[in-house]
Amino acid sequence: TVVRISAPGTYTLSGKLDAGQIAVDLGEGAKNDPNAVVTLILDGLDITCPAAPAVMFYNVWESDTPGGPAGANVLLADGSQNFVNGSHTEEFDGALYSRMSMTLGGTGALGITADNEGLCSERHLTVNSGDITIASGNDGINTNEDGVSVATVNGGHLRITVTGETGEGDGIDSNGWLIINGGTLEAFACADSGDFGLDADLGVQINGGTVISSANPAADAGL
Repeated sequence: TVVRISAPGTYTLSGKLDAGQIAVDLGEGAKNDPNAVVTLILDGLDITCPAAPAVMFYNVWESDTPGGPAGANVLLADGSQNFVNGSHTEEFDGALYSRMSMTLGGTGALGITADNEGLCSERHLTVNSGDITIASGNDGINTNEDGVSVATVNGGHLRITVTGETGEGDGIDSNGWLIINGGTLEAFACADSGDFGLDADLGVQINGGTVISSANPAADAGL
């Protein structure tokens, strides 16, 4: 079962889906349209997809401003408990995945379980708030445009554990920058590989918040 969202707007999602996907696709022209914005409010969502990302943003507006407004938005409703259990395909690695910049926030809770990567964006990713737990077989969070992507943590409580089904994985892996301005972040890399709790190609900036990070002893750099 695929729940398809093809128009801009705010959508509240609740209930249980055992084998399916939420797919947001506003069309190829959406990338350059600042009105092509979708906000998903998770309010008691429990979704499992055994063969692909469980929540997938294909085409929405692409913002060039790291940490700013985005075309793909996920909000955790106040007091809600939400679960996203996802897999991956050859091109899309994460259980909750966006091809465009994405923001995540709200006052509820989100648990992400992934056989490969957990929370992924191909451009920028900003976490503003929320109680977020990620258990992933590879990178817990990945922003993957080389030399461009910025992963920003402004608040919330993130607990990331790489369970290592793939034999590797960083807690957070940014192919650009990782910037931490606030909140509490716990990031634990795969215990069986030379990976890092925090890994960013261009550097890690910690301006505030509380950060706990662990890497395998084989790792010879990073945090």
